[in-house]
Amino acid sequence: MIEDSNQRREQCQKQAKLCQSKFNVPALSSHEWLQQQETSSDWILVDVRTAPERRVSMIRGAKTLAEFDQEWRAGTFPPSTKVAFYCTIGYRSGIHASKYVRRLEGRVYNLDGIVAFSQAVVDRFMTHRTPNPSDWLIDPHSGAPTNGVHTFGALWNFVDTEIFLGVYYSRPALLVRMLQVGFSASGHHAREGLYFLKRIASRRKSRHKHS
Repeated sequence: MIEDSNQRREQCQKQAKLCQSKFNVPALSSHEWLQQQETSSDWILVDVRTAPERRVSMIRGAKTLAEFDQEWRAGTFPPSTKVAFYCTIGYRSGIHASKYVRRLEGRVYNLDGIVAFSQAVVDRFMTHRTPNPSDWLIDPHSGAPTNGVHTFGALWNFVDTEIFLGVYYSRPALLVRMLQVGFSASGHHAREGLYFLKRIASRRKSRHKHS
């Protein structure tokens, strides 16, 4: 079981780092985020996952993307606030975090995901014996602790099976969700390309003015 647990952990970290590397957003590990909670309260955690995933569990204290966007537009956050986005393993959160990088320069991070987070709280429990790992994940409807973790698909079910219960979409539902992610990713790359072209055009105009 230890070997299996280590393999799950290694695969999770490998895939999370790969997903995070695809975006121009500072990567944040769950261990780092937990350490930040000990020294700073100037953090907001944003869950970008779908409603069915959130119904299984959310990281305690996290906001939904809709809640965050509404509060951000209302200007309710202090200037020092840092924002970490999370999904399953860092890909969808990277897409959404990228939308805020230029708006909240230097204060946006892409967390390695709820699966890696479930592993990090187990590590924390083994080291400090408190709090219980499942206390970090809650049923958003009742607010009660839960050991359920939605891993999106079976391929990302790297949770510690002695403590957490991984659930995921059926194959037909997963295909639909992956297509949706694909469209979101295409939109992200299109926006990045447009921004890049605008920067080039702006630089050219600036050069013409000074020539």
